[in-house]
Amino acid sequence: MFEKLKEYWNKYKKYIIVISILMIFGVFLLNFIFVITDWIAGKGFNWKAILYSPVSNEEWLSFIGNGIVGLATLLLFWIAKKSFENERNKVKYENEMKKIGKEKEIVEEYFKVFEINDIYDIKSQTLTSSFYETIKNDEKIKMETLLKRSGIIKKMNLVQLKLDLNTNFRIKLRGRFKADAEIFETLIYNYFTLSNRLKELAYLNKGLTITLSDLRKDEKKEETYKFDGGILDFLNEIVKEDTTIIEKPFYISSEQDNVGVDVTFTYTTSQNEVIYSFVNNINTHEGGTHVQGFRTALTKVINDVGKAQGLLKDKDGKLMGNDIREGVVGIVSTKIPQPQFEGQTKGKLGNSEVSGIVNTIVSNSLKIFLEDNPNITKIIIEKILNSKKAREAAQKARELVLRKSVLEVGSLPGKLADCTSKKAEECEIFIVEGDSAGGSAKQGRDRYNQAILPLRGKIINVEKAGLHKSLESSEIRAMVTAFGTSIGETFDISKLRYGKIILMTDADVDGAHIRTLILTFLYRYMIDLIYAGNVYIACPPLYKVSSGKQIVYAYNDLELKNVLGQMNQDNKKYTIQRYKGLGEMNPEQLWETTMNPDGRLLLKVSIDNAREADMLFDKLMGDKVEPRREFIEEHAEYVKNIDI
Repeated sequence: MFEKLKEYWNKYKKYIIVISILMIFGVFLLNFIFVITDWIAGKGFNWKAILYSPVSNEEWLSFIGNGIVGLATLLLFWIAKKSFENERNKVKYENEMKKIGKEKEIVEEYFKVFEINDIYDIKSQTLTSSFYETIKNDEKIKMETLLKRSGIIKKMNLVQLKLDLNTNFRIKLRGRFKADAEIFETLIYNYFTLSNRLKELAYLNKGLTITLSDLRKDEKKEETYKFDGGILDFLNEIVKEDTTIIEKPFYISSEQDNVGVDVTFTYTTSQNEVIYSFVNNINTHEGGTHVQGFRTALTKVINDVGKAQGLLKDKDGKLMGNDIREGVVGIVSTKIPQPQFEGQTKGKLGNSEVSGIVNTIVSNSLKIFLEDNPNITKIIIEKILNSKKAREAAQKARELVLRKSVLEVGSLPGKLADCTSKKAEECEIFIVEGDSAGGSAKQGRDRYNQAILPLRGKIINVEKAGLHKSLESSEIRAMVTAFGTSIGETFDISKLRYGKIILMTDADVDGAHIRTLILTFLYRYMIDLIYAGNVYIACPPLYKVSSGKQIVYAYNDLELKNVLGQMNQDNKKYTIQRYKGLGEMNPEQLWETTMNPDGRLLLKVSIDNAREADMLFDKLMGDKVEPRREFIEEHAEYVKNIDI
């Protein structure tokens, strides 16, 4: 009772004080009216009567008492009315919030669209009841974004957010963003990049509609993305139907402890595990606790269900996680209120509690899925057992190739011309094509920090062959031994002997093919080298233009055109030599144009989009001929310098 009165007093005390003051001074006002009335009636003006009323005390008490009771009644009625309205609005608001639960998630994620890696600090209204009242009133919410780069804080142009809540309680989002030229190196928006990202966001937020319009004069186009199947549609785009071995993929969407979990996966004919993971729509390419929880659940459930259905015998033992995940292509997406990432790039989730949540959700649903689909379970177990046999064979091959003595300096490949320095950060190894180029490179190199490893012919296509088959190749064994990192399960990037791995192949079709085969090997079995920025492609010149004693190198057709234009302008006679192989250069030329750190051109190999990269490797280097043929036909018009 007293607490309620205290609450009302704190809430309405200003009204009570005003009314009380009016009542007190109301006495004098009434006396003044009586005096004026007597004066008009000719009784004279008695100013003292304003303070000393002729009305008796009993009459005044009765008047004041009745007034207080009346005002108190009105006040209580007004308070009751306001309380009823507040309770009704509260219930109405809660009902609205239930109806727009998904839309609230969309609003929260919308703010995250403005996150710029690790250099952002966004100040905005929080998602409180007042925030939603602002939405309903169709007001504009201003967001001030500060960027911190190289220790300097800069303010971005105003970011404005406008949200409308219509009668169906659906939220429409409109954002305006203009890149600041003082912060961003380029202000040209790439349609392909935006399209991929927005399409990805539409996949990750089931039912969300995103329209991308390019209104630039030369490139007017528009695309709308909406996927009611969410990440299941995402998986169907990634995995072609003819590569899957089970009739339907696994899918679960659930929530536990305020953590949303969406998981889908299928089994393919591939020998690789491909898991795309996301946290609050951010691509966590390094995985994290959510991926760990999924892998743990997958291993445990398949072992349990396989034994329960009699598909796994005692002689098979317990299936290993690597065997179970071979050929798995999956998507793990989580929505977490306060994610914690390891490192500054947000590439790996660190929330320990998420692993258990994902594990529980996936385990419960996957067990039911496998029990309800025994045919799928049988196919999966058969594939895993075949994978186990291949792994055991690969392990034996790896033990032969990568035994301890092999990793010692005295046991490095005989064809390797090693450098003197033992500091990995300053050493670099050139992977060259053939003994001819290898001979020139060995003579022209800086022996202190440049090593040369010549490869003979084309290495095996690891996309089609398993690890055990790949390790039968002497060229692959030579690279693994030279790098010092081991391979597969025992890969350790900390043991890398060279800070730069440089692919230096001929500028012809065979050279490009060899380079692609090496990149495929590195991508499938040593991908951490690419993520760490250790892999480069050397760019030797394509042309040598000689005019007397003057020699000019051109690295592409455009440079050649400019060089020849200058020669013609100066009326100089010249000869052109087209380099097809590095062996055509003498050691001095190779050093000057391609190996000298002060003047060479290197392309750093990176992965901007792991999903696109994986699909491209599978398409161009995999077993399926048809996708590769379609790719060639689509891009045939862009091919240059074909050897005929």
